[in-house]
Amino acid sequence: MTTETTATPATNPPTAQPTVTTKTVTVQIKDHPRHMYYTGRQASDHLNALMNYMVARNPDVRDTARVQTFLKKVKVDDLVGIGHKGYKVVGVDMNKLTLDVQNAQKNNETLSTDDLEMALGMGFCEILYRNNKPYGIKTTKKVKLNIVDFSKVTQTAPTEETQPSVDPSTNSQ
Repeated sequence: MTTETTATPATNPPTAQPTVTTKTVTVQIKDHPRHMYYTGRQASDHLNALMNYMVARNPDVRDTARVQTFLKKVKVDDLVGIGHKGYKVVGVDMNKLTLDVQNAQKNNETLSTDDLEMALGMGFCEILYRNNKPYGIKTTKKVKLNIVDFSKVTQTAPTEETQPSVDPSTNSQ
């Protein structure tokens, strides 16, 4: 015995169109957009930047001025991204041009001038957060929202013709 079920889609048109309102709202930016690059895992972006840095750099020339400029901006308790890792700054030594940091496992490390110079040359050396707020970016963003109001849209009830029909001679239990 074959059971045949057919359904006819409802074709009754709605009586009104939904109302669309566009509204601009301001939202808070809580995360730095480049924070994702400093998770502790190297990605293709890091490796490409490292290859470009190694090709372009001159091993006989040190760029300590760039390291000094970066260290002058950094403050204790800043969260920084260097290389492919994120750190909390615990100290800045302008005499040695080093950065004392704490990694995600709460271990203290000292990043040398060479570490900082390479990260700066790669483009992966930046302050991400200061005072628990994203640093160097706008902290608000205007977003347009489309609000669709369906409250005035009505549809007529389906008729017998639009109800699915099932063969009553079959029992689906």
